[in-house]
Amino acid sequence: KFWFQNRRTQMKTQQERHENVILRQENEKLRAENGFLKDAMRSPVCNNCGGAVIPGEVSYEQQQQLRIENAKLKDELDRICALANRFIGG
Repeated sequence: KFWFQNRRTQMKTQQERHENVILRQENEKLRAENGFLKDAMRSPVCNNCGGAVIPGEVSYEQQQQLRIENAKLKDELDRICALANRFIGG
């Protein structure tokens, strides 16, 4: 191998480690947000009047927000799995 191939490999590894750190931080942030939302769903409060919300009633906006969050979480899971496969698979 030539010196530049080793350097390129080192830089790629360093970049992957940095990306891994960023993904872990983002994952922790999403987990914290998810926990906050789960707690909020345990005792829902109406945004308009502050009263209790009847379970099962989910507004269209809330449904859209949940769909967006689910898509983000699925994408995050796919990225983490791909990254893990890169490290495990070689």
